[in-house]
Amino acid sequence: MELTGIPFTATTVVVAVTAFVAAALWLPRLTGSWVKVLSRVLSLAMVNVMVVVAVAAYMNSQNGWYSSWGDLLGSEGRSQTDQKGNSAAKAAEASVSGERKETKAPTTFPALPNPGERIQTYLDYTGPESKVTGEIQVILPRSYEDPSAHDKTYPVVEAFHGFPANPTGWTKSMNAQQYFDAAVDEGRIREAIIVVPQVTVPARYDSECVNGTKDKPQIETWISKDIPDFIRSHFRVDQARASWAAMGYSMGGYCAQLMGTYHSETFGAVVSLGGYPKPDFVSDIHPWPAGSPLAERYNLVNALRKQMPPVAMYIQVGKQSPYWPQIKQYLDEVKAPASLHSVILLDNGHRFELWKAEMPKVLTWLGESIPGFAAR
Repeated sequence: MELTGIPFTATTVVVAVTAFVAAALWLPRLTGSWVKVLSRVLSLAMVNVMVVVAVAAYMNSQNGWYSSWGDLLGSEGRSQTDQKGNSAAKAAEASVSGERKETKAPTTFPALPNPGERIQTYLDYTGPESKVTGEIQVILPRSYEDPSAHDKTYPVVEAFHGFPANPTGWTKSMNAQQYFDAAVDEGRIREAIIVVPQVTVPARYDSECVNGTKDKPQIETWISKDIPDFIRSHFRVDQARASWAAMGYSMGGYCAQLMGTYHSETFGAVVSLGGYPKPDFVSDIHPWPAGSPLAERYNLVNALRKQMPPVAMYIQVGKQSPYWPQIKQYLDEVKAPASLHSVILLDNGHRFELWKAEMPKVLTWLGESIPGFAAR
């Protein structure tokens, strides 16, 4: 019986309901002696355990955290990798039509909100174009405030969290700072500035990083225009697209792929961990009404069929994912001038441990394949 299959989930629900009914009928008789009292306690405990198991089985079937019994028990998962399209360097350095012209970096920058700290937090930044107001967390390289590095510029990673979550998904749950520091220490990558904008605005809104209609938030504009402009005006950064990467996990993986698809003038590289090629809205707020042409725009499989962006992609996906048919279509569509390094997990599910385990490989790929991130 498969862990994520309907038979297993249905069985846990039936057992939980049966245990509850049996307890309701039996408990009135379990009074008096200490043996009966103990039996009463054990019966209540069994009902609670079975309810928890049933809820966990249902949630796992919906979210794909663990895809098999072996995955749940910690068996080492299998994976397969593939490379197609152009080389990553060629894709990341390609000239893009309408590319933002490189400009001289500002000579002065706004003061940091938390001088001397690696993580800088901007709680209520309002994007000039999107009018979205949200939190931004920035992880600075260790050398950023060193007086000897006052003229040094850095590549940029704009990182997107999942849903439900906030920027701490990267600064805490994904341990981004530790993974980047380790890669820098080992000479696998340059120091980089990691910028994590809030993409759930308001907090419980499953934006999927898209622009909505009417009064709905313009999240695509927020992360593709306002946040890059904020970064350029607040920090010493490289300007070339080969020094900019969009990175995300789960919903954030879709956001990263969206940036690579429609905004390759800014981002030369994309890293998607557990992402998918089409929005999957799970909150009660929807960004557009049924039948809106925006649904077509945000289906990235169709977007690739219309125009292939010159962007280097590192995509980790699960073959057991409920999104696998769409994901496979997306992977099959990729060709030059894009570059695709894919990692397909054959046995594992959809959770932080899998994405964190991939981070050392991701950072090695960035440092070895994307010129702007190469160790110097």
